[in-house]
Amino acid sequence: MEAEQRPMTLAERRKAETRAQLIAAAAEVFVEKGYHETRIADIVGKLGAGQGTFYRHFEGKREVLEAILQSKLDRLLSHFTGVNAPQAIGSLAEYRQRAGNILDQVFALLDDEAETVQLLLIQAPSVDPAIGSTLLAVTDGLEELVADYYRTGIEGGYFRPDIDIDSAARATVGLGAAGLLTLAKHPGDEQVRRAYRTVVLDFIVRFAGRD
Repeated sequence: MEAEQRPMTLAERRKAETRAQLIAAAAEVFVEKGYHETRIADIVGKLGAGQGTFYRHFEGKREVLEAILQSKLDRLLSHFTGVNAPQAIGSLAEYRQRAGNILDQVFALLDDEAETVQLLLIQAPSVDPAIGSTLLAVTDGLEELVADYYRTGIEGGYFRPDIDIDSAARATVGLGAAGLLTLAKHPGDEQVRRAYRTVVLDFIVRFAGRD
């Protein structure tokens, strides 16, 4: 039995809140000025705080950029749980519905953070090789997550049994990454979104589904 998680103390809550505020401020400044032109003073200036506040939470810009990446990844992955989780789906029609739900939730994320997505996809890989490696690790994790959907669909009998799961997962993640960048370049464009949503869902159903 897992140990019960204790409530956070007031000091811990305040520390977590300050860290979250620094991450949000850094994302905003990176978008405005570019990663390489941003100074720590620019980040804390958004909060009216001193640089000591920043260094109590992060060693430097690179570490806060990684925290931004992780926070956006956590938000993205939260859409693949609950009723949208692979094990909660029992038919091809339900799969299509859940995939549509996930796309709609990703659209909502882009409405909030289109510029941050561009920052992570375009600027972050140029920072240093370690950031690039982090992004590749994220891609690997997403591919494994998508592979779970294919495995579950095959086991449930609503996906074709001859699917090359690994290749299909890589193709799906690649389609998603390209789509994120395209959609981020066209924020709020409902025509682009509808077309992308239709293509992705048709790809899933026609490629993976049984006749």
